Amino acid sequence: MSSMKFGLSTCLLLTVWFTSEAQEKNYEVISTAVTCDKLPTSFENKDQAYELITSSKFRYQQNFKIRRKSGLKAGEFYSCDNEKGFLIAHINSYFEIYIDVSTNDWEALTSSNDPEKLLQSFTMKYVKM
Repeated sequence: MSSMKFGLSTCLLLTVWFTSEAQEKNYEVISTAVTCDKLPTSFENKDQAYELITSSKFRYQQNFKIRRKSGLKAGEFYSCDNEKGFLIAHINSYFEIYIDVSTNDWEALTSSNDPEKLLQSFTMKYVKM
């Protein structure tokens, strides 16, 4: 009977140990999947910024497209912390990158009846590459 108790106790301890190991590995996988915290604080030019931003992994990413002949045609938003991030606005044949755009402003842009006008107000509010 005592060997059965020992076996059961050992089994429970091993189960707890394996469970805690699995949780630790799950956390590591999540933290290493996000590379946005390794982005530089400044960029040499807009093309380098675009390449680094779009090739990194972020916790929060969204985009939209608008079918029109000219003006704002698409937007992409990338955020590490879901509070502020990078906005890439595709306008005609070029793009603009806005830095530290709040998630609230991004959501306002995606739900706006006139996103182009709202984007123009961002020019005064946010640093643009």
